[in-house]
Amino acid sequence: MIKYLRLSFLSLSLIALFISCSDSPTSVGENLIPDQDKINFAQYDSFVESTPQQSYSYQEKLKYGSSEKVLLGKSSLGESYIVYKFFVYMPDSLLTKLANNELTVTSAKMEMKSTYKLGADRAPFDYSVHQIRKTWTEDGFDKDTLKTFLETSQYDLADVSSNRVIAQNDSLLKFDLSTQVVTDWLKAKKDSNFTRNYGLLFKPKAGTNRFFGFDAVYTDGTSTNILLKIKYKWGTLNDSINVAP
Repeated sequence: MIKYLRLSFLSLSLIALFISCSDSPTSVGENLIPDQDKINFAQYDSFVESTPQQSYSYQEKLKYGSSEKVLLGKSSLGESYIVYKFFVYMPDSLLTKLANNELTVTSAKMEMKSTYKLGADRAPFDYSVHQIRKTWTEDGFDKDTLKTFLETSQYDLADVSSNRVIAQNDSLLKFDLSTQVVTDWLKAKKDSNFTRNYGLLFKPKAGTNRFFGFDAVYTDGTSTNILLKIKYKWGTLNDSINVAP
């Protein structure tokens, strides 16, 4: 009898427990919580609501003189120029012969081995080379320096390159540099009336649709990736010097 009563009491307790549970609780005690203490929920839709928005962009002014690589070319995405400066050394005795017109620069050939390419192989590519007419330094060279070169024409409009070719399976750019340019550079070492050597500006021509990348500086003492080969003679003697940027 006692066992029966216990089972009946347990059954009634379980029934009461299930009855007391509800997915929708009653509002008993709701008024005991102040409105400011209640949690409120709302939906915010930025496509519907008037939402003020702001964005900002910042551009780092990079110093290009510290770059190890340079690009030459253009496409619909943009264009890239190269500025190279060459320090041509010649003994003072030979400079004197040059000043006295006893020595002649017979050729100046530039070779630029590409270390990077962007764009379709065999896509149009051409460029021009110009003498710069303003002093500049690697440490201070940035995008504004180049912009000044281009917008204020601080370079000669004359193209001082010729016989431009792309050789060795589309990896080597070669051209002849005007011998008068090199002659003036060397004569300016002893006579300020001649054009000083401020370097060369390489510009992509209209119709160009790819890029070539090159070493920016002559760093390891043995690299010949960028080389200006100058030949000269006096009397019956011939000699040459190789110069890198």
